[in-house]
Amino acid sequence: MRFRSRLKLWRIHSRQRKNDRVFSQLVKESGKSVEECSAESWYADLGNEEISLDAEERKTITDELIDEAHRLYLPVPLWNDQSKWDSDYAEPPTRYLTPQAMNELRAAIRKEQAERRAVLEWWLKALGGAVGILTGLIGALIGLIAILKK
Repeated sequence: MRFRSRLKLWRIHSRQRKNDRVFSQLVKESGKSVEECSAESWYADLGNEEISLDAEERKTITDELIDEAHRLYLPVPLWNDQSKWDSDYAEPPTRYLTPQAMNELRAAIRKEQAERRAVLEWWLKALGGAVGILTGLIGALIGLIAILKK
């Protein structure tokens, strides 16, 4: 995950933690139980904020996964596939991948990255073997030249 996405997620999680602290403080100050506070206006406001933060987090992760899939030339779910995409109820609605689609795309990305690493590893091993053979030949030539000079 890129730095910019990690930073954005860190900010979202920070706001979520702040909302949790505010919620706990307001419940404590009201002297009521959490269930009794559900009728309060601040309870609804914090709940709506939590929903929007969740949608923002899912959108950030979706964007990062799709960018990575594009970089690796992997197919991404089609926009009209309702089983792969979800949206919030804001205006305009934010679209993001469903958890199942996120897992499938992550698995495809990991598989592609592993295959690319395997090819690179094979080339490095082949190159390492060639370097070893070349080093041996150079050593033999130096030894042969030293014997011929005597």
